[in-house]
Amino acid sequence: RVSNKFGFTPLENARRISPPFLTGFTLVEILVVISIIGILSSILVASTVIVRKKSRDARRVINISQMQKALDLYFDANSSYPVGIDAAGLDQIMTAGFMPLIQTDPFTGNSYRYNVVPTTCTLGCTNYHIGANLEEATNPSLSSDHDGTDGFNGVNGTCESSTGDDLCYDVAAR
Repeated sequence: RVSNKFGFTPLENARRISPPFLTGFTLVEILVVISIIGILSSILVASTVIVRKKSRDARRVINISQMQKALDLYFDANSSYPVGIDAAGLDQIMTAGFMPLIQTDPFTGNSYRYNVVPTTCTLGCTNYHIGANLEEATNPSLSSDHDGTDGFNGVNGTCESSTGDDLCYDVAAR
């Protein structure tokens, strides 16, 4: 047993120098640390949600662009755009081999809005309208889209109605 000149071991000496009430954390200190961790984690979760929305919106814009190219190829081959509404019209570009798979909304899994213009066209249709609901109103694509009202409302709303903010990214035949 090693001891100093007073007869205390190093451990006993440390206990004698540090009173017992100074050796741990207080409840207030622990609560402050827990609250700081909670605030930081809520900020992280909030920013992750925004990034996911922007990612899904970018995917929607890319999907619409790919379908627009496939629709142009379909028109070049058939001198008409596919007749139908939503999936019924878009499935024809897949069946004709211009797209391997018709993309759907990355969040809902629903088909994108599509129709020929005018909606009464059944043969030799030379225009279309296709759109997707975006989640972020700050998306720069919204400032350069079609915003047409032919077939479904792309001016103001959710590509399905005439209420709400302009979150409908829609394009028409070029």
